[in-house]
Amino acid sequence: MITININMSNAIELDWPTLGPEVNKFIVDHYEKFKYHGETLGAANTDNTVIKEKFIKQGPGFHQLQRWPEHENFLAEIFKGHNINTEYIKHIGIQCSINRIGAHTDTYRTMGIIYVAEGQADTVFYKQKNTDQKPERAKSYKREDIIETERYRFTLGKWYLINNSEIHGIDNYIGKRISLIFNLTDLGVFENYEDAVVKIKDSKILFL
Repeated sequence: MITININMSNAIELDWPTLGPEVNKFIVDHYEKFKYHGETLGAANTDNTVIKEKFIKQGPGFHQLQRWPEHENFLAEIFKGHNINTEYIKHIGIQCSINRIGAHTDTYRTMGIIYVAEGQADTVFYKQKNTDQKPERAKSYKREDIIETERYRFTLGKWYLINNSEIHGIDNYIGKRISLIFNLTDLGVFENYEDAVVKIKDSKILFL
């Protein structure tokens, strides 16, 4: 059984190799070329649930590419020269976030790894006021109902394990952040974020 440390941070930096500025630019250019194969996530006004729609136009919010025609070739290109475990790389996609993103929990992802290729922003974690219950999945939260607990500015070209099961958002910037997102949720490798924190260093889940 995993012992959960309630003081554990919701994001930790991983000692994984950077892909470098040329690959970062390739990631950004590739997203711009294939973004119309992606999806846009946002909040429904009626019940604060998070909804997903086909990409129509690029505006404020989350846009993500998870499966697209050049996905396999894209992954081969960005990891060229690295010794990679190919079993799970199909779960790596591209995410573009534009302007401030309100507090929310993800629909399917409870833990993941982020690599920022372009853009600077604060990823902020929150907890609900007056309750210790775990937040629901796929829900947006009003500022008056939550308290900020942690704030991170991820460095370009570094990898971070993040806890998507907690309430989080993107703050303190105007612009665009483009990142690789490695969804660890349903791989059967880690039980939860806390388990991943303990085991990821020796897991060889991506770099061998």
